[in-house]
Amino acid sequence: MALHGTGYCIECGEKLETGHRFCFRCGTERWPGAIPPPTGLAPPSPGTPAFNPEEPTRTATGLALLPWLYAGGAVYWLITCARAAAYLVAPNGTHVYITQSGVNFPGMNDPGFASFALALSLALYAVAAVLHAAAYFGLRRRTTWGWTVAVLVAAVWSLLLVGIPVLYLLMRRATRRAFGIG
Repeated sequence: MALHGTGYCIECGEKLETGHRFCFRCGTERWPGAIPPPTGLAPPSPGTPAFNPEEPTRTATGLALLPWLYAGGAVYWLITCARAAAYLVAPNGTHVYITQSGVNFPGMNDPGFASFALALSLALYAVAAVLHAAAYFGLRRRTTWGWTVAVLVAAVWSLLLVGIPVLYLLMRRATRRAFGIG
């Protein structure tokens, strides 16, 4: 540091002009500032463990669009559910559904069995819509249950190979930590 009243910087030896507070060459302060007053906290006693900062906030990269993927899935399954419900309640809807779907196995020509199969499909579509919506809301709020539902949905989709990249993204260590999963 440069001393008060001298014309040279002690750090680099540069000649200092009167009135300037810092050295032109190295930036050393010419006059040291006053020592700040104590903050009122007593210094730690000997043997005190080292300061541990707070737990860092839970963040994970690559999750910005993931909840919206599940929201899109929920919308898709709601539309599919509405379509199946329309077929179910229409007077000749089960017959139209059977002919359009191309499903042809014994018993499908029976209207009672076809209605049952369509109602079962409707229930499965509704469950899929609810699970996708739950995953969306849970991922948006960064909850553990949201992550769990998202993994469940991605695991089912991975049977069709579509969900494998999403399942990989959800199972990364950073993503699990962001949702409070060990």
